[in-house]
Amino acid sequence: MRKGLLISLVVGVLAAIGPIANASACVGEAKSPAKLSEQVAREAVICLINQRRAHAGLGALQENASLNSSAQAHTVAMAKHNAFSHGNPAERIRSAGYLAGATAWTIGENLGWGPRRRGTPKSVVASWMQSPGHRQVMLGGFRDIGVGMTKGAPFPHFGHNSATYTVDLGTRN
Repeated sequence: MRKGLLISLVVGVLAAIGPIANASACVGEAKSPAKLSEQVAREAVICLINQRRAHAGLGALQENASLNSSAQAHTVAMAKHNAFSHGNPAERIRSAGYLAGATAWTIGENLGWGPRRRGTPKSVVASWMQSPGHRQVMLGGFRDIGVGMTKGAPFPHFGHNSATYTVDLGTRN
């Protein structure tokens, strides 16, 4: 009888923990590029980055429409023109209006892409976390974030089930 009660308690505790563990997952984080929309990818990347920042004791980044616009335009251009480079992020971010009226500012940018499961938001953010430079940008002293995602790769032979990402981060004073 006692053993049966203990097993019931353990099963009950595990059942209660299950939804809590799942609640920490970011919606769409594991979707393949072919099944992702730009909006779901954007929200998943922001959620995943903010989880990493929280784990590091840092505040959450706030989504910014100007940074979203800069990041999305750059992402689409990279995929369309078969290019993978930062180019001039300061000029793009300025043109998008993020720096208007700022007396001082700091920006950062991460680029990523991947085919199939390597193109999921979770995989791209994980790869950035494994790179010291990219990790430093994500865990830097930024307040704002914009994310761009498009289906396709900056290298055309990888096909449709690929995704390309740009993350623009900034702080304005």
